[in-house]
Amino acid sequence: MKTLALVISFFVATLQSQGQVAPTNASELSSRPPEYSLISRSAHEQVWERTTSESLPRGKAVLVKHRITELQSGLNYWDGSQWQASREEIEILPNGGATASQGQHTVRFPSDIYGGVVSMTTPDGTVLNSQVVGLSYSDGTNSILIATVTNSIGQVLPSGNQLIYTNAFVGGGINASVRYT
Repeated sequence: MKTLALVISFFVATLQSQGQVAPTNASELSSRPPEYSLISRSAHEQVWERTTSESLPRGKAVLVKHRITELQSGLNYWDGSQWQASREEIEILPNGGATASQGQHTVRFPSDIYGGVVSMTTPDGTVLNSQVVGLSYSDGTNSILIATVTNSIGQVLPSGNQLIYTNAFVGGGINASVRYT
């Protein structure tokens, strides 16, 4: 999941021709190129494949497989039995709070930011907890606490991949929210 982490993604395509497969007559082959089909996936890649026809010099047609390998950090996640496509989606939990669980990192958000802990679990099972306690300013030498966190119930924004705690601070005349993407 691309939540709470900087994700650098990229796409690399490689076409590979693989030997002849079942020669046929050119007239039997469709004129429209076939779509790519997903043939395998893992944590950071998906392999797509399609078969096209190519004419040999003497008019015979052969089928040729073409493959594209798509690479992206966090592209898929393991759901316990198979690889699934990662989705940047935050879901409200029935007992309160919210979760982003359809990615390599899973994140649990508290219902109320005040005293609540945001818990992220990495693919290797490491649990990282964080908690908002206030808003401060530091110039490198001096620090000052401007406002402390107060009760604020989280709401999933229409985008589906952001959670916001509005008016989450008290003190110092601050009107600020906390937003997780």
